[in-house]
Amino acid sequence: MQVVKKNVFLCCTLFFLCIYGIFSAEPAWVSMPSKVYPTSEYITGLGYGQSEEQAEISAIENLASVFGQNIQSLSTATRHIAQVQGTVKAMTDFDARFSEKIRRTVSIEDLIGVRIAERWFDGKKYYALAVMNKQEAGTMLVSTIKSNNAQIASLLSYDSDDEYSFSTYAQLDIARETAALNEALLKRLDVVNSQKAAELRPNCKSEIEIKKKMTEISKQIPICIKIEGDSSSNQVRRSLSKMLSSNGFKTSDLESERYCITGTISLSERTMKSGKTVHCLYAFDGQLKDTLLEENLLPISIQGREASIDSDDAINRAYRAIDSKIQTTVSSSFAAFLNSL
Repeated sequence: MQVVKKNVFLCCTLFFLCIYGIFSAEPAWVSMPSKVYPTSEYITGLGYGQSEEQAEISAIENLASVFGQNIQSLSTATRHIAQVQGTVKAMTDFDARFSEKIRRTVSIEDLIGVRIAERWFDGKKYYALAVMNKQEAGTMLVSTIKSNNAQIASLLSYDSDDEYSFSTYAQLDIARETAALNEALLKRLDVVNSQKAAELRPNCKSEIEIKKKMTEISKQIPICIKIEGDSSSNQVRRSLSKMLSSNGFKTSDLESERYCITGTISLSERTMKSGKTVHCLYAFDGQLKDTLLEENLLPISIQGREASIDSDDAINRAYRAIDSKIQTTVSSSFAAFLNSL
């Protein structure tokens, strides 16, 4: 009975070792993928690692490197990612075919038309082969580029009566991002089907072309700045003007402008009991307004304190701190507001 149990255990062990390929010969695709997947029909990427997932991620990344460029990952896209995320997910069907770790590690766009076709374990390392069928990938890319072109055309058909507005600017920005995605997809299509890419390219708006139009519009959207309690040299106003300029907009002194930033700056000094340190407490409360629609668009609030042994220096430090927060926190809030339109 003891001998039988040992034999059964040995057979089971050998069975599972064979399943995982320890005793199987190295598959042809490991050394030469084109033997199994001809280059006329497929693009392949070989990967390996200490786990199956590592091998699959390596394979996908190696396949993606064939294109010589990376589309910006949707997980880090700065604006309106929901506009294109659904389309790319549909193209990849990645939820059904890839593990959660792969979906977190690899750009969604690198999974377009890709599948893990082969796996092998040699007893030490795992191997995987990522495969893209050129014809299938080409069909998906052509369909998506055409769909994006239709969306861009719709976005560029804005109301001329409301041309010089934040909403039109934001609408063009969605078009710009979609055009950037299309340019990246065209580069990929050029690899899998250069003829189709050449046919589609003349019908695609460029990101640069749309960005130029955005610049033209932003220059026609002056923003009035009116600050109460500002310094004699208008330091807060100058800081806000610099922030708006970095975002592509110009400022104005005319209170009749459609868009206006109004606010109040207050400073107060406190001398410590030791008499050696002066604290300057500062607070700025403001609002970006649409005077035409009579709407408050973006609240602006800054506060803090700066210390020095000298009163004037403490005040100067406070204005520098205000400027720093306007160029960082307020600027980010303004960009987020534009993104939300």
